[in-house]
Amino acid sequence: MHPAEAIHGDYGKFGPDDLVLMLTNSGETEELVRMLDSIRRTCRGLIAITSSADNTVARAADLVLDYGKVTEACPLGLAPSTSTTVML
Repeated sequence: MHPAEAIHGDYGKFGPDDLVLMLTNSGETEELVRMLDSIRRTCRGLIAITSSADNTVARAADLVLDYGKVTEACPLGLAPSTSTTVML
C-alpha cells in the first residue's frame, strides 16, 4: 500500500493479523514515519528494509533488514534506482 493512500483512508484495511513490510531507503520519509504509531498499535508486527538500522522506521520495527549505504545511479542522487533494486 502506498503511504499516501494509507493516510487518506486505506489504512483501515490493516488489522491485528497483518504484518507490515516497509521499504524505505532513508527511514525518515514523512509519510512513512506518520504511519508508525498506528502500525504499532494495530498490526502484528513491522519489518523494515532500509539502508540503516539507525533511522526512525528501523527503530520502530520488530525486524530490520539493513542493506547498507548505496550510491544511486542518478548523478544527482535523486532517482531511487540502486536502492530499489537492492530492496528487491
